[in-house]
Amino acid sequence: MDIDERNLVSYDEEPDQGGGFTARDALYILFRHKWKMACFFILVMTVGTLAVLMIPKSYLSEGQIMLNMGRSGVAGFSDSTVSGTELPRSLRSEITIMQGRKIAESVVESIGAERILRKPELTSPIEKRLKTFREKAGDTLKRIRGKKEPNPEAMEAYLREYAIKRVMGSLELKERDNLILANCYAPDDELAQSILQNVMEAYELRHIEVWKPTMVPEHFKSMADETKAKLVEKDEELRAYREKHDIVSMQDQKTAIISSIEERRSSKHDLLSQVSASKAIILEHEQTL
Repeated sequence: MDIDERNLVSYDEEPDQGGGFTARDALYILFRHKWKMACFFILVMTVGTLAVLMIPKSYLSEGQIMLNMGRSGVAGFSDSTVSGTELPRSLRSEITIMQGRKIAESVVESIGAERILRKPELTSPIEKRLKTFREKAGDTLKRIRGKKEPNPEAMEAYLREYAIKRVMGSLELKERDNLILANCYAPDDELAQSILQNVMEAYELRHIEVWKPTMVPEHFKSMADETKAKLVEKDEELRAYREKHDIVSMQDQKTAIISSIEERRSSKHDLLSQVSASKAIILEHEQTL
């Protein structure tokens, strides 16, 4: 079979300069820079793969807090509910309490800075090799710089501060209706659950501490004594008024009637006893006659 060599086109050859931009021109450009594109593609894929392997895993623990906003009647305050405009403000106040440093310090004291800062165990061989490489590089830099070992107390304080900041940064709090949605991110699932649980417990204690009544117990005791004295005074006034106008209370009348009924029952019993004794005497006399 004869083939017309004029129809065979090599995309590696430079196209003619005459005419407009054609598909042949685009293919020529691609084939001319094919090695550059292949190297760039391999480089991007390698960097992306290493980045995915080096990024630590993150676990999420979720929780919800429902706030029943309102104030009970204490020391003269009547029951009231929070209006729709005040509810978001109250939720933001509670979120501010949860994001406070005292909550994070309490969590670090409960769990321990070492547990919070501990890195998860590596399972991939590549991750283990990268960790070994980083450790060797760090040791080499220390030897080059001649850096001395840090003070143990200063190191402990630094780790505690770093753990507090990590706890504060691991929390994500959102508000929805009268709920606070709490999310905690950590390198392993057990740590995420433990941090969130301790945050909830510390928040409950902190909430009570922040919103506790400012009145001292002696104030309530004096109010109770004053109220009791007023009741005794009113009772004396009522009794004097009854005596002045000869008014007998229902309770006194009831007591008097019950006493009268009991006296009549007692008299009736005595009379029956006397009648029985008289009958016995009469029968005795009849027998003697």
